[in-house]
Amino acid sequence: MPAATGNLVIYDTGTKGMRNSGRTGLAVDQDYDVSTTQTAFVTTQAFLAGSTIDVYQNGRLLREGGGNDFTRTVGTSTITFATSPPTGAWVRVRIWT
Repeated sequence: MPAATGNLVIYDTGTKGMRNSGRTGLAVDQDYDVSTTQTAFVTTQAFLAGSTIDVYQNGRLLREGGGNDFTRTVGTSTITFATSPPTGAWVRVRIWT
Protein backbone atom coordinates (compact mmCIF):
# COMPACT_ATOMS: atom_id res chain seq x y z
CA MET A 1 0.00 0.00 0.00
CA PRO A 2 1.37 3.44 -0.77
CA ALA A 3 1.75 5.73 2.17
CA ALA A 4 -0.24 8.94 2.17
CA THR A 5 1.81 11.89 1.04
CA GLY A 6 1.80 15.44 2.28
CA ASN A 7 -0.48 16.60 5.06
CA LEU A 8 -3.85 15.43 6.21
CA VAL A 9 -6.05 18.49 5.65
CA ILE A 10 -9.32 19.22 7.44
CA TYR A 11 -11.74 21.69 5.84
CA ASP A 12 -14.78 23.44 7.27
CA THR A 13 -16.76 24.49 4.23
CA GLY A 14 -19.59 26.17 6.10
CA THR A 15 -22.53 26.61 3.76
CA LYS A 16 -20.69 27.27 0.51
CA GLY A 17 -19.42 23.75 -0.26
CA MET A 18 -16.18 22.82 -1.94
CA ARG A 19 -15.44 23.10 -5.61
CA ASN A 20 -16.59 20.09 -7.69
CA SER A 21 -18.60 18.43 -4.92
CA GLY A 22 -21.34 20.81 -3.83
CA ARG A 23 -21.17 19.36 -0.32
CA THR A 24 -20.92 21.31 2.92
CA GLY A 25 -19.51 20.53 6.35
CA LEU A 26 -16.17 19.15 7.53
CA ALA A 27 -13.96 17.23 5.14
CA VAL A 28 -10.64 15.43 5.53
CA ASP A 29 -8.38 15.03 2.50
CA GLN A 30 -5.75 12.35 2.10
CA ASP A 31 -3.43 12.37 -0.92
CA TYR A 32 -1.45 9.53 -2.50
CA ASP A 33 1.23 9.52 -5.17
CA VAL A 34 0.82 6.18 -6.94
CA SER A 35 4.21 4.50 -7.27
CA THR A 36 3.18 0.87 -7.89
CA THR A 37 0.42 -0.93 -9.72
CA GLN A 38 -2.29 -1.59 -7.15
CA THR A 39 -5.99 -1.14 -6.55
CA ALA A 40 -6.36 -0.79 -2.73
CA PHE A 41 -5.66 2.37 -0.71
CA VAL A 42 -6.10 2.48 3.09
CA THR A 43 -6.94 5.84 4.64
CA THR A 44 -5.65 6.91 8.04
CA GLN A 45 -8.98 8.68 8.65
CA ALA A 46 -11.67 6.12 9.48
CA PHE A 47 -15.00 6.39 7.72
CA LEU A 48 -18.41 5.02 8.65
CA ALA A 49 -21.02 3.26 6.54
CA GLY A 50 -22.96 6.52 6.16
CA SER A 51 -19.94 8.72 5.43
CA THR A 52 -19.79 10.52 2.13
CA ILE A 53 -16.53 10.02 0.27
CA ASP A 54 -15.23 11.77 -2.83
CA VAL A 55 -12.30 10.13 -4.63
CA TYR A 56 -10.29 11.96 -7.29
CA GLN A 57 -7.69 10.62 -9.71
CA ASN A 58 -5.55 13.35 -11.26
CA GLY A 59 -8.27 15.86 -10.35
CA ARG A 60 -11.18 13.91 -11.88
CA LEU A 61 -14.03 13.02 -9.50
CA LEU A 62 -14.64 9.26 -9.65
CA ARG A 63 -17.89 7.29 -9.28
CA GLU A 64 -18.49 4.95 -6.34
CA GLY A 65 -20.14 1.55 -6.47
CA GLY A 66 -19.84 -1.88 -8.03
CA GLY A 67 -19.32 -1.55 -11.78
CA ASN A 68 -18.06 2.03 -11.34
CA ASP A 69 -14.60 3.45 -10.52
CA PHE A 70 -14.18 2.39 -6.87
CA THR A 71 -15.77 0.72 -3.85
CA ARG A 72 -15.18 1.22 -0.13
CA THR A 73 -14.77 -1.20 2.75
CA VAL A 74 -15.99 0.14 6.08
CA GLY A 75 -14.02 -1.13 9.06
CA THR A 76 -10.70 -1.22 7.23
CA SER A 77 -11.15 2.25 5.67
CA THR A 78 -10.08 0.87 2.31
CA ILE A 79 -10.83 2.37 -1.09
CA THR A 80 -10.54 -0.21 -3.88
CA PHE A 81 -10.32 0.87 -7.51
CA ALA A 82 -11.95 -1.22 -10.25
CA THR A 83 -8.82 -0.61 -12.34
CA SER A 84 -5.42 0.22 -10.90
CA PRO A 85 -4.46 3.90 -11.28
CA PRO A 86 -1.36 4.23 -13.45
CA THR A 87 2.04 4.70 -11.84
CA GLY A 88 2.59 8.44 -11.35
CA ALA A 89 -1.11 9.20 -10.84
CA TRP A 90 -2.27 11.38 -7.98
CA VAL A 91 -5.20 10.16 -5.86
CA ARG A 92 -7.13 12.22 -3.32
CA VAL A 93 -9.65 10.72 -0.91
CA ARG A 94 -11.99 13.30 0.65
CA ILE A 95 -13.97 12.02 3.62
CA TRP A 96 -16.93 14.16 4.70
CA THR A 97 -17.61 13.96 8.41
